[in-house]
Amino acid sequence: MRRKSYLIAALFSLLITTACAEDGSQQDAEFGPLKCLGTEPFWSLELKDKTIVLEDMDSVQGQFKLTKAITSSNHTNRWFLTASGADSASVSVVLSKTNQCSNDMSDFSYEYEVMLLTPEQQLLSGCCNRIESAK
Repeated sequence: MRRKSYLIAALFSLLITTACAEDGSQQDAEFGPLKCLGTEPFWSLELKDKTIVLEDMDSVQGQFKLTKAITSSNHTNRWFLTASGADSASVSVVLSKTNQCSNDMSDFSYEYEVMLLTPEQQLLSGCCNRIESAK
């Protein structure tokens, strides 16, 4: 519970910092392809070629174009991303590279922890790994 509270606080802190830092003082981040997932409710997110595809158990919830990716000023293993889609829908994503994220349903360890704010303002948490790109 303490860990989730910390991540929620980090999300809102990053939202405020991003809104206030209009001078471009934060470093833009580059991301390779990522596949994220969460449980209860089950959802997935794929980030590839600056596009985010969000899905739930029933269908694709939306496709969003990455608009901002910022590296934390004081932690090089944390990022804040925003993306926009059709009808002014948007998603916000907070990533933390921990190399020890668990989906609580398997013994598999993921590289990233993720928090996602959906267009419906639902806050979800889960884990991500990089997707190996085919060459």
